Amino acid sequence: MSRGWAAFAALLAVVVVGLVVLHRLNPGVLESEAGLMRVIYASLLLLIVGPAVFSGRLRGNLRNLAIWAGLLGVVALAYSAWQQGSLAPQAIRAELDPHRGVSGVAGETLITADAGGDFVVEGLVDGVPVHFLVDTGASDVVLSRADAARVGLDPDSLAYTRAYATANGTAFGAPVSLASVSVGSITIEGVRASVSQSGLTTSLLGMSFLNRLDGFSVRGRIMTLYE
Repeated sequence: MSRGWAAFAALLAVVVVGLVVLHRLNPGVLESEAGLMRVIYASLLLLIVGPAVFSGRLRGNLRNLAIWAGLLGVVALAYSAWQQGSLAPQAIRAELDPHRGVSGVAGETLITADAGGDFVVEGLVDGVPVHFLVDTGASDVVLSRADAARVGLDPDSLAYTRAYATANGTAFGAPVSLASVSVGSITIEGVRASVSQSGLTTSLLGMSFLNRLDGFSVRGRIMTLYE
């Protein structure tokens, strides 16, 4: 094996080790689509740019490899700290990761509006990541059939007996109870919810969750939930 291929293999090993370390530090990072895409992008960038630094004799290659390993470790630690809310100010983190509820002061979670002005946030339903559209017009938390299946419900065995008035007419959902719904640092247990019979692509974070809070407010592009 040539030195170039050996260096590339070593760099690939560093990437794999870095991913393992990152997953250990923040197990949920690979469970969401957004987190997985960021990790894939960073890994591909490292693999593309990394070989350019491997030139010259073996000692120099090993030195460069050690530098890359150190940088990857720092990035993994920084990313974990940022995800846990201990690195960047809350407003900056909310802007950088608008689909994640960002913990503010004790008992507060910040959500940033997307480009269309909607508040979309990644929450946890019984520990499973779910993307929600915050909808104050929805009386309940409403899960799409796909999300319901992901959290362990069987959409085909449910009774769709609950009627909802929507802009497109009457829609039906199957009443269920969720053990817990979490957004940022806020967790509400025993949440009334329903599973949409059809047509819903993004689950709704409705008033059966929001009414259990101390309140919520919207200021500009930031929604704040108060526990």
